[in-house]
Amino acid sequence: MDLEKIKILRNKISIPLNIAIELLKKHDNDILACEKEYHNNNVKEISKITVCEEEIARENYIFCNYDKAKAIDKINSRQIIITIRKNKAPKNEIGFVLWPENTNG
Repeated sequence: MDLEKIKILRNKISIPLNIAIELLKKHDNDILACEKEYHNNNVKEISKITVCEEEIARENYIFCNYDKAKAIDKINSRQIIITIRKNKAPKNEIGFVLWPENTNG
């Protein structure tokens, strides 16, 4: 295991040493492949936690500068429009706005 590769990978993305070693072994010291898999795994985890599509998880993950916790909070705080209209564009009408409740109630 090349110590320099471990340092480079850990400088690019903030990950624990054991995960860095595992990724480098899996991808034969290819730093770009390790970084890509790490981010893809985070997107899948965000998607699973927030019960949303991976594309939405990826967009929010990138928007939040690859911060998993911020991306989860951003996805969970988005407004959801429930309608029976064919045109799903929001209108200024009387109705209800629903949003997810946070842990504080």
